[in-house]
Amino acid sequence: MEFWKEIFEQGEYKQARDIEGDDLTIIDIGALSGEFSWWMYDKAKRIYAIEPHKESFKELMYNVKNYDKESKFILSNIWSICYR
Repeated sequence: MEFWKEIFEQGEYKQARDIEGDDLTIIDIGALSGEFSWWMYDKAKRIYAIEPHKESFKELMYNVKNYDKESKFILSNIWSICYR
């Protein structure tokens, strides 16, 4: 929960949000449950989210499955194939 606070309340990723455009390709290495990817979602055409930790990857998959309505995400957990 502290991580979400850093991003959304303290503006850790504000500089990235200032990038112009809405067709960016985002590469989120160490994606955890997708915090940075979701922060950039409306600016992205495609999001590559890579998370090697199995439990965090499960959370990431859950979030993408339930909330990625525009199918922007391509997921990888390093130890298996990519998911889309």
